[in-house]
Amino acid sequence: MTSFSETFRSMWRSKFRIVNILLVIYLLLLVVTLGGQLWSDGWANLDFTSASGVGFGWGLVAFIWLTVQTECDYVSDTYRLFPATNATVYLAGLATTVVAFAYLAAIRLGILGLGLIFEHRNSGLGQMIHETARHMGADEWHWAILVGLLLVALTITGWVSITLIHFLVNVASAFLPNGRNRVVKVIIAVVVIGLLTLLNKWLGALQTQFMAHQALQTSLIYLLVIAVIWAAVEIWVNIYLLRRWVEARY
Repeated sequence: MTSFSETFRSMWRSKFRIVNILLVIYLLLLVVTLGGQLWSDGWANLDFTSASGVGFGWGLVAFIWLTVQTECDYVSDTYRLFPATNATVYLAGLATTVVAFAYLAAIRLGILGLGLIFEHRNSGLGQMIHETARHMGADEWHWAILVGLLLVALTITGWVSITLIHFLVNVASAFLPNGRNRVVKVIIAVVVIGLLTLLNKWLGALQTQFMAHQALQTSLIYLLVIAVIWAAVEIWVNIYLLRRWVEARY
């Protein structure tokens, strides 16, 4: 059987290519923005920190593009015919998506950090970041870490929820006449999304009642635990559907 690491390396290539394309475009935009600043304001007023924010929406673009690639991988005969378990294929696909997104975020943060170092806190954004970090105590750092972990958990939950909708649509359409019809699939997708939205709304109401009298950090911990458990349940369901019902496209 193909190991997880081998499956990961194989599925990583397409994700790595996507992120590198986005990074090249981002760097080109950054160079153009800096060139415009240099032309209009001169070297002394060059604001590298602000210019690095030119690709503000790149995270959303990466999320969507990686999502599309991941969903294609799950039904691709290239990966489904691997001598690997369905759980290995699914988890490798999810892991490569998470790592690719983290890789893009790390490069973006690294460029922003270089801007802060080179500018010596001269820009308005740089001053704000430095002042905020300087006045943060232990509680604020704990809160920031919890928020970061919660954002990661919610992002992963978003990916597994999209996969769940994708798999449920495929499964449901297979039992209906003209199951390959796009209109039927759209209707099924709307129904599934509606049901999941109602379920999330009900769970959210329970969370609100449960955490109404809790401290902020305690509430964040509860939300983090709930997000992790919810993602784990959806991952289990996705692997089950992939093994039993979702077929490869040849």
